[in-house]
Amino acid sequence: MDEPKSNFDNAEFLNHFRLNTDPFSSGREDLKFFHSFNLNVNQPLTAEQTIVYIQFVLNAAGANHQIIIEEKTHQEVFRLSTGRVEQIRTIMDRALHNAFKDRTRTITKKYIKDAFIDVPKRWKTVLKSLTSNSVITKIIIAAVLFGLIGTAVVFWSGKGEKTPILEPEPEPIPPVTTKEKIQAPEPSPAVMPEPLPTLHNTDEKPIQSTNDKLIEFLTAYNLEKYEPLFLTAIFSENFDDITDRIYNETGMMLIHSTSFPAIVGKKYHIYEKILLNPVHIRFFLFWKPTLMISNYGNGIKGPKIRQLQTMLQKIDLYHDEIDGIVDTKLTRSLIRFQRRNQLEQTEFPDITTLFFLTILSE
Repeated sequence: MDEPKSNFDNAEFLNHFRLNTDPFSSGREDLKFFHSFNLNVNQPLTAEQTIVYIQFVLNAAGANHQIIIEEKTHQEVFRLSTGRVEQIRTIMDRALHNAFKDRTRTITKKYIKDAFIDVPKRWKTVLKSLTSNSVITKIIIAAVLFGLIGTAVVFWSGKGEKTPILEPEPEPIPPVTTKEKIQAPEPSPAVMPEPLPTLHNTDEKPIQSTNDKLIEFLTAYNLEKYEPLFLTAIFSENFDDITDRIYNETGMMLIHSTSFPAIVGKKYHIYEKILLNPVHIRFFLFWKPTLMISNYGNGIKGPKIRQLQTMLQKIDLYHDEIDGIVDTKLTRSLIRFQRRNQLEQTEFPDITTLFFLTILSE
């Protein structure tokens, strides 16, 4: 439900969600989107791709889960734009601005339709201004009349003087002897159509396909034989089976998160992929765990708990005695760490939390 108009500040809302600079027209994230889905930016999108594209741009602008798009509004965007990316950008930016002028964050089909007919309205305004200015209108009419008169004069003057048409004399055809053979002219090579422009990144280097990047990523960990299984996991967005299998066979654990600290990129090969449920960018890497804790709860003790306390202490999140015993204070420190690093607050030292802890406490 929309906020009451009395409590809604249009400028603050735009600035807060970074939507005062036309997120769809900026093109900041387009290359990443089309690259990740192996799409050509010059080709129309399907209805499903249009929905994903809109959600992706809103997510990149920081407005995911904040902008409400009513049911069937996406389909209206696709119908009016016929999947053309430039038209989608224009419609969505105008719809957002019109909605914000009305102090609402809900985008309805009405805003989409109004945005689509915005250009024709502008032309109507121009025509209306011309008709209201009699001097300009008279000048335009006079120019058109002079042009028509000039064209007619040239036509009739050319029609009055007929130029005789000289037919060229046919060239004599040499007689063909029995020893001579008439050779047909060699066919000219077929003209190949110009290739469609390919998508490039900001460094003007050819962009690898998603499969190429995946193979390169798996090869870095000597796991290229798991490519089919990994592709299946990406398609289903379920990584439990591949994580268990690779760990049982190699000892490597699949770590994935919505973000990684900058130091991780210097030590590990990272694979980046857009997932759809919900639409977001996810990062993957493999790690050979130096610490795994499967049993955790108040009163549990052991050297692994002591190691956990030590790592939290190194990053100034645990200030109590290193006694190797789980208590409420240790769990609170763990939750603060998960919250600080935008991890799922499991209240448990799961494998992703332990990976982050290991890296940041070294």
